[in-house]
Amino acid sequence: KNIARELGDKKIESNALTNTGAVHRLMEEYPKAIAAATEALQLGRDIGDRRAEVETLSLFSAVYGDSDDYPRALDYSGQALKIWRELGDKLGEAKALLILGTTHERMGTTPEAIEASMAAFKIFRDIGARVMEANALTNIGAAFQAIGDQERSLDYLKQALQIQRELGERTGE
Repeated sequence: KNIARELGDKKIESNALTNTGAVHRLMEEYPKAIAAATEALQLGRDIGDRRAEVETLSLFSAVYGDSDDYPRALDYSGQALKIWRELGDKLGEAKALLILGTTHERMGTTPEAIEASMAAFKIFRDIGARVMEANALTNIGAAFQAIGDQERSLDYLKQALQIQRELGERTGE
């Protein structure tokens, strides 16, 4: 980010800050992730870069979800979803829906989890994002398991497993 700052390139600086925030998230350094994301979001907005803005909003959602601040995670996911839709980016839209589904599942709001994850699944299927399609099916299966519907849970988890095997994705098994 320092080189980008020296060059005066706010777009590169915003991206570097978002990436820095993502690294801090992976290291579970949430305050540092939030600080980097806050700066990145402001830069993205200052230069009118909607993609940088939505990537940063998605990072906020993930950080707050990881730190169990579900209301904030939902808020940022909802903001990101709106922008992905405005941009016409189906993959981004589906990822935002999947994050919404995961957050609702963690909160115990299972009907919303199923609805969001199902919407994500349909988009992933339509655009041919098979690994993400399997992830959405896994989320749906987990949501049905959470409400004690073992039969439906098993059905969705089997579908996810079949896709993972077709793709040779051993980590998904």
